[in-house]
Amino acid sequence: MTKGRQVRAVLGFVLTGTLAVVLTACGSSGGSASTTTTAAAAQPSTTTTSTPPAQGLNLASPGASSGCPSPACTDVLSLVSAAPKITALPSDLQPSLLNAQNDLLRPTDAKCQPISQIQSGAACTYNYSSNPSAPMMVLLGDSHAWMWATSLAEVAHRTGYNFTMIYHSSCRMPLIAFADSPGTTNAQCVQWKQSVFDWISQANPNLIVVATQDAGPIDQHGNSISQSTYNAGLVAMLDKVSAPGRRVVLLGDIPVLSQDGPTCLAANESAVQNCSSPTDTAVRSRTQEGQSSAAAQAGAAYIYTIPWLCTTSVCPAVIGNYEVYQDKYHITSTYGNYLSNVLQSALGLVG
Repeated sequence: MTKGRQVRAVLGFVLTGTLAVVLTACGSSGGSASTTTTAAAAQPSTTTTSTPPAQGLNLASPGASSGCPSPACTDVLSLVSAAPKITALPSDLQPSLLNAQNDLLRPTDAKCQPISQIQSGAACTYNYSSNPSAPMMVLLGDSHAWMWATSLAEVAHRTGYNFTMIYHSSCRMPLIAFADSPGTTNAQCVQWKQSVFDWISQANPNLIVVATQDAGPIDQHGNSISQSTYNAGLVAMLDKVSAPGRRVVLLGDIPVLSQDGPTCLAANESAVQNCSSPTDTAVRSRTQEGQSSAAAQAGAAYIYTIPWLCTTSVCPAVIGNYEVYQDKYHITSTYGNYLSNVLQSALGLVG
C-alpha cells in the first residue's frame, strides 16, 4: 500500500533519511516563488460550496461536493457511465500500459532545495511563474495527496493561486497513533506533522486541501482503528490547520481496486472488465461518511470523489481512454489531470 519508495524512485528525488517531505510552489505571474502569503491577499473569485451531511453522499445523484451540476461534472459522469461497456484496451490508452506504474508525476519546472522550517532532506519548488502577492493554495497529505499534485497545481495555475504541496508517504494525516510503516515510524510522522503545522502557521496560506488514505488503519498494537477514533483524529488535524479567513477542504479518498490496475490490464487486454471492481467492495461507505462528518465538525468543506471513479455498481479500471489506476490504491496523474476541471468546480474556484 505504501508508495514512498516507488514514488521517490520514479521522480528521482534524493531524500535524506526516512522522513520524506516534498514542498512545491507555483503561481500565475512573473517572479520567484513565495513561501509566505497573508490571508489578506486578494482572493481569486470563488463560488460557495457547502459540506453535505454524511447521508448526502449519493453516487446516483452527486451534488456540489462532487462539483455538480456543472459542464465538467456532466462530462466526467458521462465518461464514467460508459466505462463498464468497454471490453478491450483503447488503442490510445493514456498512460500506456508500459508507463502506468510510473504515472505519479510532479508539476513542470520543479526545483529541489532545502526548506529550513522542515528539517528533512529535499523540497521542491514548482515555478509556473509565481507572484508573491497572489494567495497561496496548499495541498497537504500522504501519497493520496501526491496523486492529485499535477491536477491541483493546474487548478491553482488557472485560478490565480501560488501552489505548495507538503507530502509524506505513509504518514496518514489524522492525529492518532498508527502502526509503523516500512521505512517510516509513527514517531517520525508525528515529528513531520508538527513541523508542517509550524510551517503553515508561518506561511499562513489562504486555502488548504487535505488528502489522506483512509483504508484499513492499524494501531501500534496491530489492531484495527475504529471509525470513531479515526474521525476524532481527523477532526483534530483539520482543526490544527484551520485559521480565521482560511478555507480548509478535505478531498475524499478514492476506491480501492481488488487488484493492481496495470498488472491486471496487461493480462486482460481484450477483457478489461475483469479488472474492474464492484462498487460495494471498492468503496468504503463508512469511511466516506466519516470523512464527510469530520470535515463538517471541523468547519471544513468536503469533496466527494467517488462519482468521478465509479458507477453505482462498478469502479472501472479504464474510463474513456484513460488508465485510471497507477496500482490498486492510487489513481494515475494522467487521469487526475483529466479530472482537474471537475476538481476546480468542486472547490468552487472560478478561473
